[in-house]
Amino acid sequence: MQQSTLHLNVDGHTIPCLMGQPHAQKNAPVVLLLHGLNAHKEVQVNEMFHLCDAGWGAVVPDAPHHGERSNGHLQTMEQADPLTRHRLFLEMVCEWARELPGICGALQAQGIQVHALAGISFGAYVTYKALASHLRLPVGIALLGSPSWEPMSDIPRESLRPLLFQAPIVSHGRLRECALFAVHAALDDKVSPQGTLDLFDKLRNQGGVPPDRLRFLSYPHSGHTMRAEDWWDAWRKIVFWLNAFAPKDRPIS
Repeated sequence: MQQSTLHLNVDGHTIPCLMGQPHAQKNAPVVLLLHGLNAHKEVQVNEMFHLCDAGWGAVVPDAPHHGERSNGHLQTMEQADPLTRHRLFLEMVCEWARELPGICGALQAQGIQVHALAGISFGAYVTYKALASHLRLPVGIALLGSPSWEPMSDIPRESLRPLLFQAPIVSHGRLRECALFAVHAALDDKVSPQGTLDLFDKLRNQGGVPPDRLRFLSYPHSGHTMRAEDWWDAWRKIVFWLNAFAPKDRPIS
């Protein structure tokens, strides 16, 4: 893998990214890969290697308030009460989702074409939101995240209602255009799979999405931090999904 660092200018902000490309393939089509909460772009280097070994490029940006963009916001979240913490989390999901079209545009200006969006945990929440409201891409991959923004804990929901109505499970418009691959862990105590199952039912029954364009994969022996054998099994299947629904030789409009 050829690894480099990019600093993209998006709406006056500098967004640091890691980029990996296959050694033998210049300007390979790219998967935009979104890391999880409290992580940073360097955490996903192994996933970048995996994608590059399969002939895909990968770009991993630092999320707002993460990595080189850290500004104390995550510490504020950590110290907040559960209701405030959940609100701040959802606001950050919306913030990052709004940035992604600008990131894709800045990459395209450098001749780098994004073919798919993939996200892990927090990044998976952003993936659903971005593809529902902001981006048109042929493939979305969500690992350990949900299109539902309902909190798992028993906290008051009334003040969250305006945000909950923005969740992809409610406004899923553009998601019917994507081939969606979702990964969950049956022992996950942080993210419920029910929102994904409900979304897929809606897309099939109301959106007319063919069943073969929706893949739900659950690992019975893994929690939110998945077992290594399950994690890499999922990524092998993800590469097959990319090759089926975002072929490298297909131009993206």
